[in-house]
Amino acid sequence: MPDLDRSQFIVGTSAWGSRITVRAAIRLGADLVAAGFTRFDSAPTYGSAYAHFALDRLAQQTGAVLTVDTKYGQLNERNPRGLAKKILRAPSPGAFAAALWQHSTADRMADAFWQPARMIDAFDRARRDLQHTAPGVFYFHAPPRPVLGPDTAAISEYIAARGATLGLSDPTPEDLEWLRDHPAQRLTVLVEVETLKRHFDVIRDLGNVDIRVHGVFRHRAPPESGDTVSFRRIVEEFFVGHTQRKFVIGVNSSRSVERLARLASETGSAGLFG
Repeated sequence: MPDLDRSQFIVGTSAWGSRITVRAAIRLGADLVAAGFTRFDSAPTYGSAYAHFALDRLAQQTGAVLTVDTKYGQLNERNPRGLAKKILRAPSPGAFAAALWQHSTADRMADAFWQPARMIDAFDRARRDLQHTAPGVFYFHAPPRPVLGPDTAAISEYIAARGATLGLSDPTPEDLEWLRDHPAQRLTVLVEVETLKRHFDVIRDLGNVDIRVHGVFRHRAPPESGDTVSFRRIVEEFFVGHTQRKFVIGVNSSRSVERLARLASETGSAGLFG
């Protein structure tokens, strides 16, 4: 009997349209859907800004119900290398034109960037890009200052009416403390595995928060010593028996699909430590 549920594995798409072409990403996505994986983590900037395009086409071509989590606040590549990738990987002239939108670091630092109206507009834009998919989590990505509070309720209600839930990706220690001190605030939090290690007890005990963790399988920690939280402890203590806690795993090749299927197989967590 498996002790990890298949629903605990979410497919990351940060390379869909950059490291691999949109066409290759769609083929890969079809293999993932056939293997039973229909939950995806994305962002408007992922894959040279083509990951949303790939996911929407995947949903159209397979007819599967794909649920897509996305983000607000990530920077689009503004350098010559980033522009070159957009040109080389463009699946269509329209997709290329849409990929050129951008905001700067200065934009992100401005209070206006994190106002509810601006974030709601970004949510609506993402849903237009992903119109053939089901809405998942809409994350605020690494806000430069606290944004959780009274305005959160208005945004949460707006997106909930459209089938999505609110989230926070790459939270600060202050964000985690705020969530601990406000147990009535329901939220999904996406953290990098190193953040989980540094704040393991705090994050583990956030009963009001659904947790997603990326990078777990890229950085299998050595046996626990000192303040290092081991890979085994993360899996056994944090994920096993907690289906609301999920892994986000980037999948960019057929080999990665096979590996993901193996990780989510009936062998359960015991097979992860061999």
